[in-house]
Amino acid sequence: MTPFRAFALHLSAVLALAGGVAAAASPEETVRALWKDWAKLLKIGVKTGQMMTMDGLSKKAYDGAMASRSDRHWVYHRTGQPCRVCGTPIVMEEIGGRKLYWCPVDQA
Repeated sequence: MTPFRAFALHLSAVLALAGGVAAAASPEETVRALWKDWAKLLKIGVKTGQMMTMDGLSKKAYDGAMASRSDRHWVYHRTGQPCRVCGTPIVMEEIGGRKLYWCPVDQA
């Protein structure tokens, strides 16, 4: 799973405990919002040369995230670490041979 996909799914909270919601079952406005977020993040990634999925950070937090890869993502590669929103440990599951990172509280 790319950090961008993990971030987009985190923000939209479209995951279910069973491992996700099929794209066909997602409302069109959710899919459009995901696409908009992805486009924004990819543009930032091209500009900075970094895969940054944390947005809305203070300048100090942004500079820290750019200096430390572990501070750049909401859920990506954060298995067992506390959710940045609620503190619940982040879960990783494999679905269809792909890793899926998510918060079982915020994204359930």
